[in-house]
Amino acid sequence: MCKTIEDLLNETKKETLLDNIRSLMETTKWTAQQAMDAFDVPADKQKEYAALI
Repeated sequence: MCKTIEDLLNETKKETLLDNIRSLMETTKWTAQQAMDAFDVPADKQKEYAALI
């Protein structure tokens, strides 16, 4: 697959996951940590995602 397309797909997946984490936090009043755990975000990626929320 073309690198540009692959990068775009990865960015889209990341943004979708961030939107889902934010939505779960809003509807359940969970912390970012709880929401990321519910979506099985790997521990080594959680700090990165938390910074973007």
